[in-house]
Amino acid sequence: AARGEDGRHYPWGNEFDPLACRHDRGGDAPPAGTVPVTDHPHGASPYGVMDMAGNVAEWCHDGPGPGSAFLKGGCWLSASPFSLRAAAAGHSGFDNNQLDYIGFRCVKEA
Repeated sequence: AARGEDGRHYPWGNEFDPLACRHDRGGDAPPAGTVPVTDHPHGASPYGVMDMAGNVAEWCHDGPGPGSAFLKGGCWLSASPFSLRAAAAGHSGFDNNQLDYIGFRCVKEA
């Protein structure tokens, strides 16, 4: 849903667009938290899915077995375009904590 059928780097295409998602753009202070999903409509995936990059990183299950859940898509604290790529994955180590920069998305194959 985030990379389209063409395997794009970002939901909107292969070039980073700093206005397509909520992230830390640098400057004197980082952004102050999340925004509504509708705030960056031109950052939608080819399927119309919003906020697949930036705003909150999302827990994604990437396969069977323990240790197969990763955070993807970067968050509002991410400053690097590399960490905001749809395929970029990391693990926070805080699986049981409530943090304002981590969310999840439920999906089901059609």
